[in-house]
Amino acid sequence: MTTVKMCPARLNEENAMWPNGTAGAMVQGTCIEKNGFVGIALRRCGPDAVWEAITTPCQERKPPCPAMRQYQSRSDWPETVAGKNATGTCALGYTPVAGTDGPTRLCDANGTWAVEVINDCGVGTQP
Repeated sequence: MTTVKMCPARLNEENAMWPNGTAGAMVQGTCIEKNGFVGIALRRCGPDAVWEAITTPCQERKPPCPAMRQYQSRSDWPETVAGKNATGTCALGYTPVAGTDGPTRLCDANGTWAVEVINDCGVGTQP
């Protein structure tokens, strides 16, 4: 009977939890979100059943851009995940650029709002 060599599970190593791994296999770890890490972590269980270096580490979770009201007195923005574009709404007295769904703005990878607003709101007629 052949014994399968296994790398032992690790509960918290390099911001991830690692399951048992079969010798020679690439193993996916679970990033520990409660510690502020996200993504997919990968490493190989070596042929001698010893964990090798992590090839794809977990990433630190960045805070979202906060909701913002009355940006430049023209637009409101929802809380938005870092690295994503947001669609804002025009403040009272302002209207979206014709043919658009409203203004858009990037929440950059660090969780900071970009200064540039695409299709910014213009002065409209008040109801």
